[in-house]
This record gives sequence, C-alpha cells and structure tokens, in this order.
Amino acid sequence: MALEEMRAILEGLLKRLASSLSGSDLGEVLDHLVWLTDDNGHDIFEVCREWLESGERRKVEAGLGLSEAFLYNDRETYERVLLPIAARWPDLAGQVQEKLDVFNRQFPNGSVPSPRRPS
Repeated sequence: MALEEMRAILEGLLKRLASSLSGSDLGEVLDHLVWLTDDNGHDIFEVCREWLESGERRKVEAGLGLSEAFLYNDRETYERVLLPIAARWPDLAGQVQEKLDVFNRQFPNGSVPSPRRPS
C-alpha cells in the first residue's frame, strides 16, 4: 500500500469519527493499526507527522494520541513541532509535555541512537 492510500484511509477515518470524540480517540485506534500493517506502521507514522504540522485541531489530537512510537528522532524536532501546538491550544499542553518528557526519559542524550550494524 502506498503512502497516498494510507493517507486517504486515515483521512476517511478522521472524517467519520463521531463528533463527540476527539482526535486523540483516533490516536488510540492508530496505535493498534500500527501492529497490523505490512510496513509496521511506517505510513501511519508519516501521516501522523503531517497531521501534527497541519494546524487542524482534530488531526493534531490524533497525532498526539499515537503512543506506540517516537515520530521524530531528536528532541529538537519534537520541540519544533510540539511547542507551537501547546502555545496554540493550551489545553493540549499537558499532552505535549508528556510526549517531550517520555522522549527525554527514553533518550537523555537528545536523539534516538542509530541501529548498530552487526560486526
């Protein structure tokens, strides 16, 4: 499946999400879908990165709701993308801070280590 197909599927799910639910509710579903796709969620992660930078509240909520992966490889990128979200929507600041805290605890040096090559 191409990225464009996954984007269309996820956009469709977001559009059909019950109005009483937030985008973060879709994020929980995406966590499950990651494990079911033939690319281990690669395209889902790419769409979520796009959504976090989209400026659209429900898309941003869905991207923040994903917890099964780190969408970025370094603290600088996380901060560049997430801090403006917290500034624009103060009620999402807690989720933003939690994402940053989890990343910082997992990677205190500020970046995801590169995979080691077998020797």
